[in-house]
Amino acid sequence: MFIDSRFGLFLMVPLLCTPQLSARQNHSAAHPGDRIYLDVVVSPASGPPVSGLQQQDFTILDNRVPQTITSFEAVDGRQVPSEVVLLIDAVNIGSQEVAVAREGIDRFLTTNGGHLAQPTAIAILTNQGIHFQGDPSQDGNAISTALDHYTISLPSIHGTTDRGADERSQLTLLGIGQLVTREGPRAGRKIVIWICPAGLPILGSTNMLDASIEQQVFGSIVDTSTQLREARITLYSVDASYWKANLTGVSEPSKVQMGDLALAVIATQSGGLALNASGDIAEQLQQCIADVRAYYEISFDPTTTDRPNEYHQLEVHVAKPGLTARTRQGYYSLHGRAGEFTAGSDKPGRVEDETLSLEPGAKSVSPEAFSQQAYYANAHPYLDLSEAQLAERIPELKALQPASDQQELQGILQKMGRSVDDFVREIGDLIAHEDVTQEK
Repeated sequence: MFIDSRFGLFLMVPLLCTPQLSARQNHSAAHPGDRIYLDVVVSPASGPPVSGLQQQDFTILDNRVPQTITSFEAVDGRQVPSEVVLLIDAVNIGSQEVAVAREGIDRFLTTNGGHLAQPTAIAILTNQGIHFQGDPSQDGNAISTALDHYTISLPSIHGTTDRGADERSQLTLLGIGQLVTREGPRAGRKIVIWICPAGLPILGSTNMLDASIEQQVFGSIVDTSTQLREARITLYSVDASYWKANLTGVSEPSKVQMGDLALAVIATQSGGLALNASGDIAEQLQQCIADVRAYYEISFDPTTTDRPNEYHQLEVHVAKPGLTARTRQGYYSLHGRAGEFTAGSDKPGRVEDETLSLEPGAKSVSPEAFSQQAYYANAHPYLDLSEAQLAERIPELKALQPASDQQELQGILQKMGRSVDDFVREIGDLIAHEDVTQEK
């Protein structure tokens, strides 16, 4: 019984700790803010990324349909730095692997006399969430010294049990949310290199996936993909062991598998790499960082659609023999997405003819009704409404007046963020209490 409730909490974590980013996409070509932006790396079969290409060398296919490129920029990583985060996953790897990771990171940081080409920060995932070691810096020697003096405490989680897997999944999912919260508001492209088992599933034990919660799992995939894309985060997973999985995007809930939620799959979908063929961590880090030496920022206006969370496969082709483009492999349509008002709808949650309804006299949705109906949890469309529209839909707001001084808003939002952070940090204790209560 407690496994299902914990699973629901896993899916809620990104919503709690991830802000609604300003660049929400509604898939209307009339609004430039709705565009899809891609960071494209072009390389030969072997060798560094290729620079010097022009817009006419590229073709973008959205579900195999050619798209018009609306903006194009060739980026020189030496002139436009990208922020790099090296994340040591102390939750999902053991003490020996942590030691190997630290040694490899140290060699990477001190190469070239300790001068880093990109601003770099160290992050460590523990049972307290992600700890960031200072702000990004290009002083590799200083970062290495700080890491040497930091003691990484490994969580005491029983990895061989379902409960141990669930706890690790909770912390991993929390980590993704914290990354988006921190990196999302920062300008430019972000590279996150996650040192962890490549085949790590982020939603716990395999017995948690059944037909009744496929829609929820699919929703989590959509949210994670969208949040990483809008935050311009390219994820890389580094693991010395060999691992293989199906890296195709998930188009609908009925096709969800636990392997679709592995970090290596998410990394590949985001346009990054899943490296697992070599045990040389420093060499793998160099391979990941090479992606920002030269790349191309390309955008296009996606076709309007009334189907929420529809998966769109992306392909970028280069009209040069021997060159291959790598970027985000797909995106999910956001028009009419969870909780959004559509024509004829009078409340959030209705999308076309689908709505979450209550049985007569019921105050909440029963588990049976929940499993049979489409469930939409996001409430962000309220942000798109004017004050008059909000007051019309929420009568209680009519008695309120906007404050003349809006300067306090930033402080209020910061306090709310700290409250959410405090809540998320206590999730582990809440789950433990829940388990004890239900087992009694």
